[in-house]
Amino acid sequence: MPGMLPWTVAEVAAAASSGLAFLLAVGNDGARQLAFAAAHGGVEAIHVTDREAAADALAGRLTAGDVVLLKASDSVGLMTLADELAAAPGLLSGDG
Repeated sequence: MPGMLPWTVAEVAAAASSGLAFLLAVGNDGARQLAFAAAHGGVEAIHVTDREAAADALAGRLTAGDVVLLKASDSVGLMTLADELAAAPGLLSGDG
């Protein structure tokens, strides 16, 4: 893909082999490209464009003990999502 970001299919596949089970990429072109690379590297991946869609995609998907890494520019608003995840155990599957 033209303008591909530094993530390669091989790098994402290596992450998958170390236990990465799911990738939710939030944002525009770079996030879409990351989800594309992840999917081709064998990782279940979803691309959404904003924080609200990310929260919807995670709702009911997380279980107690899951590790969630949020990484984005401040403009995406994932710090707000992190606060929502910490405050809303109902987002965990089987709760609420």
